Amino acid sequence: LLRAHHRRKPGLRALRHHIDLLGNRGQPAEAIQRAQHAFALLDTLSARSDTQAPAMAEHVRIGSAVVACHLHLMQRDEAVAVLDRLLGRLAASGLPLAAPEQQLLANAQANVAWISGRLREAAAHFEHAAAQAEALGQGANVATSWNNIATCWARLGLNEPAADAAERSWRGRLTGERGTGLVQQTAVTLARARRDQGRFADALALYEDAVAEFGRSGAHLWRHVAEMGLATTWARLGQFARAQALLHTDDEAAPCTMTASP
Repeated sequence: LLRAHHRRKPGLRALRHHIDLLGNRGQPAEAIQRAQHAFALLDTLSARSDTQAPAMAEHVRIGSAVVACHLHLMQRDEAVAVLDRLLGRLAASGLPLAAPEQQLLANAQANVAWISGRLREAAAHFEHAAAQAEALGQGANVATSWNNIATCWARLGLNEPAADAAERSWRGRLTGERGTGLVQQTAVTLARARRDQGRFADALALYEDAVAEFGRSGAHLWRHVAEMGLATTWARLGQFARAQALLHTDDEAAPCTMTASP
């Protein structure tokens, strides 16, 4: 049985990598279809005691990827169904998960809760994902989780927790990813939190730095996101001319949903 498992395992691993590749390439429907073959193999492996634990870990890895693909396609009900089956299988097995699989599962649960409007639940799952990422020494994933937590709290109007989470994410980015666009993306989250706290000087400085950096790097989408945030901040301060100037800097690279009317 062990020899049979090892003969199957490379094929299963290759399937998982192919599913991840398809998802990362923006081909979620193809990834979902490919996953069906992987799930069939996993059903066989899960039925045997010697391969049950590794099969459960693969179920989490592939199942989490499939949940993400359904969410990419805005198929919330399908994502919920996949996640529910995965959680049911895990509960029935009684098997513990290692930190990498716990992190994947927590992110899947958080994203499903997010799209379902259960933001407090999403924040709790993102916190668990952050803890697992920290245990694994994955600073970038820790920062991403805290950025997501900040967004959850901001959507709920909880400005202080949102600002604390955004600050934690931003400082994590500065420590491990200085010089990357992720630092400025997180700075935009922190700028909004500072604006909502009424700390307008801090918000303006963060937004202005982000606009300049995104302009230098050619990240047009994010430059427009930062400009819209900066314009909103100036408008809240009653500086409508400054806000209007930003709204008239449209160019062909801007997404159509973010351009200002002439």
